[in-house]
Amino acid sequence: MIYIGKSNNISNRIKTHVRLNYKYFKNLFYSFNFQGTPDELTALLLESKEIKFNKPLFNKKLRRSKKSNFFLSYSKNKNDIFYLSYTNSPSINSKSFSSQKALLLFINDFLIDNGLCVNINRNTFKVRPCFQHHIGNCMGICINNNLKHAYNKKFLSAINNKKVKKFQSLAFCLNGINYKALYDGFFLRKFYSSKYSIKFNYNSYDESSILLSYLRVNEVKYEITY
Repeated sequence: MIYIGKSNNISNRIKTHVRLNYKYFKNLFYSFNFQGTPDELTALLLESKEIKFNKPLFNKKLRRSKKSNFFLSYSKNKNDIFYLSYTNSPSINSKSFSSQKALLLFINDFLIDNGLCVNINRNTFKVRPCFQHHIGNCMGICINNNLKHAYNKKFLSAINNKKVKKFQSLAFCLNGINYKALYDGFFLRKFYSSKYSIKFNYNSYDESSILLSYLRVNEVKYEITY
């Protein structure tokens, strides 16, 4: 297979490729096949999935799978206090991250949102309290180990929050058809329709980006549940 694409007019699309003759396209072209889709969004998702599976010669942009290797984890430091870290396999949940940087940004926001200590998480032990303690958002575990029990309890409570542990379910209506998607913030896991026999199982960062980008650009209203 040399190329996978989508079009409302297949004949014109092929003629354009033959006319432009990118890298001697017309010399390699022999036959074609197609599959109809109910809407553009489904076509975009299917195109991306098929390109990754078949790896056509001329589809370079979507051919490479962007796989996430980083997952949220936690353990205790030398003072027996919990802190967040990362691992290369699912630990706390199946929420995956495309890079270590993305995961560390999530950890930083998570700690601040839940009133947990950034210094402890960085294994930074200072005489002075952290900035979050100064603004009343941290109990002061970074300067008082006697708060260990209360802090660890608060930490586990934040980890067990349903928004951290479960996949997100995204539902929307497009052209009178109800759609539902299950994703974890980076990977689109499932995508299916109430009317058509569409049920795609994905495991790629690209498809999640395609879905959310399409909904935002086309101002499609959607609901997220946990």
